[in-house]
Amino acid sequence: MTKASPATIFFTSISKTTGLPSLPLRTINPSTKPSWKSNRRNCVTGGFPEVVKTGDTSLLQEYFRDIIYRDVITRYAIRNVREIRELALYLASNLSCLASYKKLRAAISVNSMTTVKNYVGHFEDVFLFFALGLFDYSLKRQMYNPSKTYCVDHALASSMAFKFSENLGRTVENIVYTELRRRGAECYYWKDKKGREVDFLIKQGRAVTEILQVSTDISRDDTKAREITGALAAAKEFGLKNATIITTEAAGDETISGITMHYIPIWQWLAQG
Repeated sequence: MTKASPATIFFTSISKTTGLPSLPLRTINPSTKPSWKSNRRNCVTGGFPEVVKTGDTSLLQEYFRDIIYRDVITRYAIRNVREIRELALYLASNLSCLASYKKLRAAISVNSMTTVKNYVGHFEDVFLFFALGLFDYSLKRQMYNPSKTYCVDHALASSMAFKFSENLGRTVENIVYTELRRRGAECYYWKDKKGREVDFLIKQGRAVTEILQVSTDISRDDTKAREITGALAAAKEFGLKNATIITTEAAGDETISGITMHYIPIWQWLAQG
């Protein structure tokens, strides 16, 4: 398999490096009023050039297997193929979910925590999966808290995932993460002692500068309240006056408890990059 370099295989940067037409999610023409529905195809095809060009998503399974067998198993002389393959499938099926090394060890039935850490490290080395850590001023607490996992290409993970239905929220969150990586952002997830959460905190130097929540549907009162509650808690914790909630369709601003919430559709947020 011929693969692009790590810098070019992030979902939202493919079109800039391959000579192919820009991906729909990054082709923003204000006069046509683009919407999530018109860009939904990218959730299926992802960002690998040949898949985008042909629409043949069966290629993704081939790519996934090649990465596992050629880039990981062969390169690192992995003896237990079952373990690392099962871990890859588990991660692909649980994008953006919290998982500790202990939980991953149990998921693939291995005895050694070190083995699991090594496998996860191999996946990161070949730019397949990435771990997003908890933001905490204590490095020890960062290290011992579970991480969230994302894939270099959401459609690549979806092609191998064990699932019965599409999880649009996880897909969009994975797209946001890979775009943040492409932009070179230092990012974390955040959760306080009361369980209030933020999908992404952006840190520049020593300061947290941006709060991002990802929600595909804020039309439900309970969903909107949960996203706002987490964003407000983080804004107050880090002294910020703004927070962004990335959606599929909703747009606009509202001020709550002195904090301005910016609602922005995913396609528009991507275009800003």
